Amino acid sequence: MQNDDAGLLTIEILDASLKGLLETDLLGEVVREGSKDNEHMLNQFDILKINESQQLVSVNRNKLLLLSMLLGEVVFQALEWVFAMEIEGDVDFQKYTTNKQQQQQQESLHIIKLIAKKEKRNIHALLAKLGYEWKDGKFSPLLKTDKKKQPSLGIIEEKEEEEEYHVDLDNWYCDCREFTQKLNDNSQLLCKSNLKVISFNEKSQNNLLWQILFKSPCNQFLPISICRHLLAIFIVIYNYKNYEKIIE
Repeated sequence: MQNDDAGLLTIEILDASLKGLLETDLLGEVVREGSKDNEHMLNQFDILKINESQQLVSVNRNKLLLLSMLLGEVVFQALEWVFAMEIEGDVDFQKYTTNKQQQQQQESLHIIKLIAKKEKRNIHALLAKLGYEWKDGKFSPLLKTDKKKQPSLGIIEEKEEEEEYHVDLDNWYCDCREFTQKLNDNSQLLCKSNLKVISFNEKSQNNLLWQILFKSPCNQFLPISICRHLLAIFIVIYNYKNYEKIIE
């Protein structure tokens, strides 16, 4: 039963670490941090006395450290998706954050379609949010038309093909290869009649991740199989209020 113990402990740590993983920082502070190697740019930014009250979503470093120790590189890959993905259609994430168990069971299962954007944040995109650009060694106000053209995220090189995956959260499944490769000879069937599992379930009624896994109509395994896409969705669910600020 050692696999059960380790697998259940992982779920417990995941639940605690996902809560509050996304937090907010003042945009001005982030710009300063991003330009700290450019003293001239930093001085010019201070001279402008820009309104720095605008907030930017960031990651809690302590929780990130714990998650990365637990799951490894997949955590950083999942965060890349969180900050630069598109969720197709209207997905009601609130149904997972409210304790409407009977209603959830009656609802039809929803497949979440994730599409990778070819974008990521950089210092110039952050400055654009403040209404400025860094050009010819000085800050220049953006015209209204320029602001509209500026993306909220910076552009990186395009992939050959657009990545697209489907996550079935209710059945704990993703159609990516990474997910299926996590299932191996060390995977052990989650036995819901096992006394340790029953005890864990009784004390984990508020553990959202566990409740989704435990109520899955399909057979599930310990340790849990989790890929970057599933983890990205859980980060969104656990931190939805701050995630909304990313997609504004």
